[in-house]
Amino acid sequence: MPSAPDSDLLRAAVGYAEKGLPVFPCRPDRAPYIAKGFKAASDDPAQVREWWTKYPNALIGMPTGAATDTHVTDVDVKSRDGFATLKKLNLQLDHLPQIATPSGGAHFYHRLGGLNLRCTAGKLGPGIDTRANGGYAILPPSHPDPKRPPYAFVNGSDFLAAPPVPPELVKLLREGHKPKPLEELEEECARVASASPGQRNDVLNKAAFKLAKLVAGGKLKESEVREALTKAALACALQPYEIERTLDSALSAGKRDTEASDGRKRRETVQGRALELPDAVPWEEAVDGAALARALVRMPGASSCCPMPRRMRRRSGASYARAFRDRDLASSRHHLAGGGLRQDHVAGVAREHRPAASRGDQYQRLRDLQNNRAGGADALGGRGRYTPARE
Repeated sequence: MPSAPDSDLLRAAVGYAEKGLPVFPCRPDRAPYIAKGFKAASDDPAQVREWWTKYPNALIGMPTGAATDTHVTDVDVKSRDGFATLKKLNLQLDHLPQIATPSGGAHFYHRLGGLNLRCTAGKLGPGIDTRANGGYAILPPSHPDPKRPPYAFVNGSDFLAAPPVPPELVKLLREGHKPKPLEELEEECARVASASPGQRNDVLNKAAFKLAKLVAGGKLKESEVREALTKAALACALQPYEIERTLDSALSAGKRDTEASDGRKRRETVQGRALELPDAVPWEEAVDGAALARALVRMPGASSCCPMPRRMRRRSGASYARAFRDRDLASSRHHLAGGGLRQDHVAGVAREHRPAASRGDQYQRLRDLQNNRAGGADALGGRGRYTPARE
């Protein structure tokens, strides 16, 4: 249990509320005591007093983001040296209101200033998270672990007087830093190793599921992921049989999810190519299908760019009219199937060969074409040739 006196926590929580800062009680593992968590935070001193009377040792949580106009840069040292990352990024934060954390890290405060920024994890680099819209931070004198120091102000407690988030930090947050696979492995292992009782299996499961996607993509080896996560899970006192069972399940599920996602993307690519066709709109005048077909067969280069088998040449003019009635659709289909028939060839020849076939017949044939559009290249016989369906 925390070593700070209950009265200190109660007075501090009520004091924050009196300054207009909404707060809420948190457990030693930083999970909220109350339903809805930070969304239920209150700046009503009576409500806050009631909470800390009920939970006298509760940590003091405060929503970040628009609710309090705060943005927190959380520098951690448990898994990676976040201060070294800050130095590489050339971010100068020492002048800001700062809170020292029990692990030896720090929370640096900016005013959000109306910006639409959300929480990030590792986006700026290893060992740095940020808290803004959708998150919360723990305030002094909260003391989750009696073996470590409490949260404490370093250079002043008036973090509401902090400067706004600077443009260079906003740019970094919006562009982001994509961690390398080994960095992600180390980050996930650190989360597992520091997981609290009651959350350890869930944290391990999420970590393994996430890393399984990197394994499926060939960015990490499954053996190194298993070994690293097993060591981290043993460090947080999970039993070996629990670790093995969780890893088997999560790694398999993560790889299946990645494979299914890749399959969906491949199908969407193929289907997208087949379906990126204009809606069929009939020409204002009917087309003489037989004349159009004869002209297409005689077109220079037709033997190479628009090959037609003999069995097609014996078909009636009405069959060719069905094949080329919609110049856009016919041309697009031919290109997608790997053919070389140019739209302007079809359109130019078609303008010279009108009329025939009734308007009603046009619409009916176009509906038939549209109903089969999803077939893509298959509707063309798979070889770049449009083969009209037999009636």
